[in-house]
Amino acid sequence: MTLRLNVRGFFTFLSLSLCALLAACGGAGEKVMSASDIPAVDSVYRLAAGDKLRVNIFGEKELSGQFEVDRDGTVNLVLIGKVEAIGLTAQQLEQRLVERYSAGYLVNPRINVEVYDQRPYYVVGEINKPGNYPISAGLTVRSAIANAGDYSYRANKKVVYLRRAGQSAEYPIDPDSEIYVAPGDTIRVGERYF
Repeated sequence: MTLRLNVRGFFTFLSLSLCALLAACGGAGEKVMSASDIPAVDSVYRLAAGDKLRVNIFGEKELSGQFEVDRDGTVNLVLIGKVEAIGLTAQQLEQRLVERYSAGYLVNPRINVEVYDQRPYYVVGEINKPGNYPISAGLTVRSAIANAGDYSYRANKKVVYLRRAGQSAEYPIDPDSEIYVAPGDTIRVGERYF
């Protein structure tokens, strides 16, 4: 009987010790990256799924309008159908549209493409209101977390993870550092241990 209690007590002690060790670590051992360690955001804005465009074809009101870059990276336009837009700048898309409309539809088309609403950024994990949010100029990771209703009670507030749009790597960062969020970025807030 005494041996049974001692074995049970040993496993209880071992479990509690392991829990205390995990609580002490709680993400503290992970190297947090600074803004210079994370790939820079391209200074030229490139189109991706979710971007909303205003296409103006001079003198062709029925062909002009507002369009969205679809999940497959295309824009579906009147007469010419789907046009690949992903990875292009607005000016490059203008050129592509001029070429497509010039090929038997319009004579010397003059086209202007404007991004009027950029794709959102995403906040997921231990956050009160996970989801996608509209981007704004100068948005930091901390502001993005605040926009998402702040941390849940289980959140690790010391380290969050940033994944740049179009990349697969996640970067551990200090949420209070001056790291800016770009359209399409994902911020993941992990769970703390105890």
